[in-house]
Amino acid sequence: MVTISIINIDFFSLFVRFTLAMLHLRHSRPDITRPLRLPLIIPIIFLFVCAFLLILPIFHKPKELLTGMGIVLSGIPIYLIGITWNRKPDVYKRKYNYLTIQCQKLLHVIYPT
Repeated sequence: MVTISIINIDFFSLFVRFTLAMLHLRHSRPDITRPLRLPLIIPIIFLFVCAFLLILPIFHKPKELLTGMGIVLSGIPIYLIGITWNRKPDVYKRKYNYLTIQCQKLLHVIYPT
């Protein structure tokens, strides 16, 4: 059930962001052509429904929500160490490259050398 909670949070937060971006573009750049033009009330109703479905699990199943958010947020240190840290020591780079190559060989992503 935790994975369903994570998927719901991700999808509905994505829909909220898309709708907010659409409303922002509609206000800031009304002159651009759009393939689909809807009355303003439709995206606003959709925004409220998605926000409701995003907030509902906080009150309905807070334990599952916190577990799911903990799993999602546990990726932040991995991202900070693996991606944003630019001045990594050479030992770290060598071990990481070795681990990457071994995983690729194990999963048959590349031919063994």
